[in-house]
Amino acid sequence: MTPFEIHGHRGVPSLMPENTLEGFELAIALGATALELDVTLSADGVVVVSHESIADPNLYRHRAKGGASGADKAGDVLGRPWSSLTMERIATLDAGSPGWLGSGSDPFRETRRVIDGARVPTLDAVFRLTRRLGAGHVRFEIEAKRDPTSRRHVPGPAALAGGIATLVRRHRMTSRSRLRSFDWSVLVAAQRIAPRLATVALVCADTAGRGRWAMSMTAAARGIGAVAVAPEHAVVDAELMAASMRAGLAVLPWTVNSPERANELIALGVSGLTTDRPGVLLDLIATPRKGAQRSPRSSR
Repeated sequence: MTPFEIHGHRGVPSLMPENTLEGFELAIALGATALELDVTLSADGVVVVSHESIADPNLYRHRAKGGASGADKAGDVLGRPWSSLTMERIATLDAGSPGWLGSGSDPFRETRRVIDGARVPTLDAVFRLTRRLGAGHVRFEIEAKRDPTSRRHVPGPAALAGGIATLVRRHRMTSRSRLRSFDWSVLVAAQRIAPRLATVALVCADTAGRGRWAMSMTAAARGIGAVAVAPEHAVVDAELMAASMRAGLAVLPWTVNSPERANELIALGVSGLTTDRPGVLLDLIATPRKGAQRSPRSSR
């Protein structure tokens, strides 16, 4: 039986800066079964790990020459689309002390560490990290960041899927990786470019409806060759689970931080959970008296 999956959402953002090597290393140490990470392409075609389409000033700081954080030429980098920045310029950013850290909008302001000097990683660096740590059991949930409602500052679906697939093959990570996206055109492109790379259809609550929605969504996901759907956890109910089962799809909700909601979803039969708090949910499923009353459904 495949173990129940706990995906470290962008690493462990409740304790570490998101989408950093330091955060991914902690997720592995805590026991996460997979690293969930967001990727896009730089101007020179490098697969960069970031949730945003730009070098968001709320997440990154510019580092002046000599290593000190500063405003020198910050405007040349901060706020710019990743697709307009080379890796040489991206390397001037500090990802370990986000600008909003400690603000009221940060739900983890009391628990997240500052890692001064943390760099914006590449997908290549993440793969190398797991090899260095001997973490051959860890899987990768790679989200291709491409907003299907906007075509600004984003690479084409084939370019993005191709860049990811090339790295996955180079590092021999195909069997340990799944490609996910809200823009299903990326998944379709990936099926053509790398048919052995499993794909996951992401779904947000804003696009969810009622009635026949669950059946049509799961049928569409199956139609593009996805092996799983990853819906926002608020829309997961018995109807969606039944439709997914009929379509032969695993269900991998995001982002689940509440133990109570995690228990509800486990009882419904989901295959795994994406969370900002992997340590908390791993403790939950490892403790029968705190966990759900039925065993989680095995992943497909």
